[in-house]
Order: sequence, then C-alpha cells, then structure tokens
Amino acid sequence: MAVWLFLLYWQNHSPDANSEWLAVGNGNPIRDSDAARVLKISVQTATRWRRRLRDAGLIQSEAQQGGGFQIWLLNLNHVPAAEPSNREVWPEMQTELVQ
Repeated sequence: MAVWLFLLYWQNHSPDANSEWLAVGNGNPIRDSDAARVLKISVQTATRWRRRLRDAGLIQSEAQQGGGFQIWLLNLNHVPAAEPSNREVWPEMQTELVQ
C-alpha cells in the first residue's frame, strides 16, 4: 500500500533527468501528517509507509530540525533494467476455479 505515498512523492518531485535522486517538494521539509492528510490515512500509516519506502531503497529521507523530512526519490530512469529469465517454461502453478 506504500505505493500511494510513493506516487504522492512522484507527483511532487523536482525533475532532473541527470540525477540519481530527485528532490521532493523542492527540497522543503515534508511532514508525515501532511502526507497523511492528503492521502486520508493516519499519521502512523504515513510514517510506516515512508519507512517502508526508505528500507526498500526507493527514497532517502533526512529529518529536519523544524520538523518533517527532506525526501529524495530514486530516479527510476537511472535504474538498470533487470535481466530476463532464461526459463523457457513457467513452473506449474496451482489454481482454483471458483464458480
């Protein structure tokens, strides 16, 4: 579900095609409470999602003295594409037919 917070950050990032990390909100501090208000979620959920994105390596965050966090978003244009799998046949998957 943290994808909603990621998309909020993405909509508000500063474009810089040459940078690996993109500043969110022009580098101004962003409070979890502000993100929670926009997404209509609890502050605890916004905090948990921010930490999940940070732990996944999709954002970097730095606490600011006046409150909030300076957020940088991973520029996905700089991420190398994954190598395709060499498997020719997908493994058998269990399915269940519901009527």
